[in-house]
Amino acid sequence: MGQADLGIVILDLGKGSPQPDPNSAPICQPDPEGPAPAATACQRRERLIEALRQPQRAALSDRALGRQFGVSPQTVTTWRRKLAEEALQR
Repeated sequence: MGQADLGIVILDLGKGSPQPDPNSAPICQPDPEGPAPAATACQRRERLIEALRQPQRAALSDRALGRQFGVSPQTVTTWRRKLAEEALQR
C-alpha cells in the first residue's frame, strides 16, 4: 500500500504548509463511481421515525433498528418513547 492508497498529505517542511499528495484523489469529493454518500443524521432520524410508525418494523429490537438505520440503540429507545408520548397526547 503506497501513499496514494492512504490519501496521505505530504508536509513540505521548508515552507511549513501541507501539500496534497498529487497521486491521491481529493478527500472531500465523493467518488462518482463509488457508493452514495452517507445519510446525514437528520435523514437517518427521519427514516427511523418512519420505520417506528410501521407495526412490523417497530416490532424489531432497538439494537436491530439501530444497526439498520445507523443510529445507536439509545436513539431508537428515545424516539420510541417520544412517539409513544405523542400518541398518548392525541
